[in-house]
Amino acid sequence: MKRLCLVLGIFLMIGACATIKYTPPEPRQIQNTFPCNKPFDAVWQATIEAVAELNLPIGNLEKESGLITIDWINFQGQNPKDGYCDCGQLLPIRQDEEKPQKEYSTWDVRGHFNIFVKRLKTDGCEIKINSVFEAGQKACVSTGRLEAGINKLIQKKIG
Repeated sequence: MKRLCLVLGIFLMIGACATIKYTPPEPRQIQNTFPCNKPFDAVWQATIEAVAELNLPIGNLEKESGLITIDWINFQGQNPKDGYCDCGQLLPIRQDEEKPQKEYSTWDVRGHFNIFVKRLKTDGCEIKINSVFEAGQKACVSTGRLEAGINKLIQKKIG
């Protein structure tokens, strides 16, 4: 019983000395639409190859509409500095500090996205990648790295 009281007392002291502050991510403007001056069939084939190479779980694939949906994927250790998304910051604030220390929070995230290959009236196409990320009940915002990376792989495959 004494041990239980001691443990509870320690937790209460720690709780009194520090609190956690959550700061949600700032909205971002990212590039998720990429022009491509190649015919639809070539872009579609390159997109399918890129999805297969990345071993992405396809939810739906419709060539006629140009839509590929990718099911939920777990992304480990995401942070806004070098990850695919920003989920905000969790910062400890001690009572003797006025401001939290600046540091990136790392989140275990899941996300899903779709790739839309749109035929243009000219000979070219447009590739649009829409992503959604979340960490638990928190919505995250894309950093644009996932979209840019997928586009880069598709463009490489087109040649």
